Amino acid sequence: MGSSQDSSTNYRSLKGMMFEDALAELEGIVQQLEQGSSRLDESIVAYERGEALKAHCEQLINRAQGQVEKITRVAEQEKNNSSASHPDVNSTEVAQAEGGKSDADQTRDYGGADGAEDFVREELAVSNGDLVSSLARRG
Repeated sequence: MGSSQDSSTNYRSLKGMMFEDALAELEGIVQQLEQGSSRLDESIVAYERGEALKAHCEQLINRAQGQVEKITRVAEQEKNNSSASHPDVNSTEVAQAEGGKSDADQTRDYGGADGAEDFVREELAVSNGDLVSSLARRG
């Protein structure tokens, strides 16, 4: 394969690589391995790169999850502080009175932070499984 990268030194550094870029590269490696047109040594290098990309994506997900949890905690604290100053009114009543949705309804609509994390982790698991099965087929 003429455009194949046969050395890990040809790969872009993971430092500072955005999640979307890493995931796109990982998906490209999976496709490359599934085609089975690379030499075995190239496939092994690609697999190693795929594992590094997977680890990088997981690190970015964990960092993002921590940020979302922090934001959620701060929002909860602000909500609790607001509720403490208005003990007879809760956020659901206020939202419904204004024609909006309660916090719980909004979380259901968007799947919440856990929904996004679950989606990404599932994508990474599929990519990892594809990497392993592609190499197994070559063997």
